[in-house]
Amino acid sequence: MNKCRLKSIILVGAIALIGLLGFGFTNANAASYANRTWHGLDYDDARNPTDVKQIKIMIDNVAKHKGNYLKLHLTDDTDFAIENETIGQTVQKYPKMKDGLYYNSDTKKLFMSKAQLSELIQYGLKKKITVIPEIDVPSHTVGLHNVLKVTNPTLDKEVYDTAYEQLSYGKSATKKLVKAIFQEYLPLIPAGSPIGTGGDELSVASAKHKQSLLKFDNELDESLDGHQMWMYNDSAQKLTFKDLNLDIVIEYWSQTGDQDVKSYTKDNLANNASASELLSNGYKLVNINSYFLYLLPEKSFVTAKNYKYYLKDLNTYFGENIFNEKSFYTKVKASKNIIGSASSIWYDDKPEMTPKETVKKLMPWVNSYLDWVHKGKLTVK
Repeated sequence: MNKCRLKSIILVGAIALIGLLGFGFTNANAASYANRTWHGLDYDDARNPTDVKQIKIMIDNVAKHKGNYLKLHLTDDTDFAIENETIGQTVQKYPKMKDGLYYNSDTKKLFMSKAQLSELIQYGLKKKITVIPEIDVPSHTVGLHNVLKVTNPTLDKEVYDTAYEQLSYGKSATKKLVKAIFQEYLPLIPAGSPIGTGGDELSVASAKHKQSLLKFDNELDESLDGHQMWMYNDSAQKLTFKDLNLDIVIEYWSQTGDQDVKSYTKDNLANNASASELLSNGYKLVNINSYFLYLLPEKSFVTAKNYKYYLKDLNTYFGENIFNEKSFYTKVKASKNIIGSASSIWYDDKPEMTPKETVKKLMPWVNSYLDWVHKGKLTVK
């Protein structure tokens, strides 16, 4: 047997056994996740798959600056960048490695093994950092579609809507598939800890579709064995959000979807619940205001001038009750349901920087945000 494959199988099995034995994974700790405040980093691994070494550097930085989580956005339209047996992307099927990751010879894309994800989760626990895996559904699933059309084309045709380029979330076959995908990662993370389900930038064409999306999200939440479900605010629709399970945590990035087209902005404002509406109805929010907190690994963005502007913006204007609604600067009433905030690093489809370059150039920005969280003010030179 291939040594890499054997190592992967042994490590995943060991991590699962540790979970069963309760080392750091017990229900006694689950309540602490439900009542925790969160400050950390959302990292777009799907658009630029990143090796374990660089992700550990991110964990070290977040820990050093008193953050407590790193969320890995593992799937998107460009790639399903994590091993998953349910969809047929495994290290047994694709044992070749490249740049520290596994290589899917059918999709020509890199992916992380579950053993590597487990290693990162365990490393994070030692550093008191919660590593949160995120599988984006039902939108941003072209990467999933590209794997599934090779490994199970019949199922792919049943669950994937080519017109909208997203999963057909109203179908029972889709729900069954998605639940099975998520079940593979639950044994790898501490009991009760968060797992991201995405739900951003999706098409919800009618009142009927909104009801279908509501059922999709609630059923997915109920299938997660007590783990805290984190989803983006796009899935909290004005028409239906009051019926969303109250334990779902909403990551609020933008009510408008940051659209350039005025008609899209108008539609999003009409359909997406505001932060104030969600808070007043008892939902917990993590503020990831895309204007203040999104970082782009692009040469035109990562400049000394922009860094200074970023720090001044945080110091002068931003607060955890400043949300990106109709205006990116919308101050809402202080609430105990605002349970934190996070910086985010998002790549374009064709990254300008390697992961190593991104870590070197943008982690200082993330560290400054975390310092701002704990000190309230930054010294801008």
